[in-house]
Amino acid sequence: MGLDMIATGGKCRYAISKPLPLNEAFGYGLPKNGMYNDIIKRKILQIFETQILTDHIYHKHVFDIDRCIKDTKKSNEKLAKLELKDLSGAFLILLVGMLVSFLVFLIENIISALQKK
Repeated sequence: MGLDMIATGGKCRYAISKPLPLNEAFGYGLPKNGMYNDIIKRKILQIFETQILTDHIYHKHVFDIDRCIKDTKKSNEKLAKLELKDLSGAFLILLVGMLVSFLVFLIENIISALQKK
């Protein structure tokens, strides 16, 4: 999004929601009772506590997108109710997938029957 803003001269072509609370986990594999485990754990903890990594990524890739955040309080648009006709495309894709799988099943059974003869 930040690169798009740079390319378009600072125009906001996309809208983003407010940031979600951070509930991601970070994992890494270390050998059991390794001699460098404590050092690595302390350094990774230090990186996350000082937010060096977050600030580096934010300033390098996000580029002033705060003004593109969609403000839900200012939006006066009323959301339309979702009806069955709005989901017809999803049901059509499901039907096509079922028909293709049934056709493949029939072809496999015919080929299997012909090979047994």
